[in-house]
Formats: sequence, structure tokens, C-alpha cells
Amino acid sequence: MSLLFVSCRGLKKLDGAVGDDFPGLTERDVLEIPVESEWPRFIEGLEVGAVYQFAEDCYYSVAHNIYQFSDRIDKLADLVRYDYRRSDAGEPGPFRELFQFSGFTVYGPVACAKLAADFAIWEPLAKARPLGNGDESFYENYELLREMFEFAAEDGAVWAASM
Repeated sequence: MSLLFVSCRGLKKLDGAVGDDFPGLTERDVLEIPVESEWPRFIEGLEVGAVYQFAEDCYYSVAHNIYQFSDRIDKLADLVRYDYRRSDAGEPGPFRELFQFSGFTVYGPVACAKLAADFAIWEPLAKARPLGNGDESFYENYELLREMFEFAAEDGAVWAASM
């Protein structure tokens, strides 16, 4: 089974609960922002506990499983010389939001725009990265993640649909 992410845009906050009040909407048409977020800054631009309808969505298969995804994120960390053991590991920096990912993370429009900008800035180095040690698909995966966050950067969100 693939690790799928949903990237959506055109978010519109709904007032009330999804159900009879919103005919034609199902759980697949809306995003509920969790009240308990491990990383509240990731949902910046969205209201905690609110329900949003989105105009468009795209599914991205980013890895075969969570282990492959972790490996790909580790390679991204190597690119920007990120080390989780450093005292400043939790401070802002390139791709930090991805390095602190958990299966329940929702990335709001601010985090998506920041990550899209990170991917744009680091692209020349990602493209020039020497191949080897299973890195043959590094740039292809880099571009896929970039596209995913660019899609949601203006008025959207990204979250894991399957783990």
C-alpha cells in the first residue's frame, strides 16, 4: 500500500457540523482541523476545530510505506545538513516541518507556502546531488513533494491520507 498525501486548494470554512446541514458533502469533501495538534504552527492560516470544504484536491503517492518515506526525508535532511540531535533542531529552517512530521500532521497554507519556497530555493542543489546509495530517484521525489506543497501554497492544506 502506498503512503498517500492529499493536497487541496480553494479552502472555504464551513459554519456548523458536516452532515445534514451540508447536503452533498462527505468526509472526502472536507477537512477538519484537529483541536489537538502536535505542531500548531503547521496549521497556521486555518482555524483549530473548524471544518473546511475545498475546491480541488490531488492525491500524491510519496512512498510505498512509512519506512521509505522516512528514508526519503532523511536524504532531504542530508541535503540541508539538518541533524535532529542539534540543540536548534526545533527552530525554523529549511524543511523543518517535514522533519517533524507525524501521521496526523496537517499543513496549512502558511506551512505549505513556506515548504514550497524551501523546495524552490534548494532545487539547484537537489538537482546537482550526486547519485549513489539508492539516490537514483531523489530528484524525482523532490519534485513530487515540491509540486504537492505548491498546489496548496496559496489557500490550501496538505495531510497524509493513508499511512
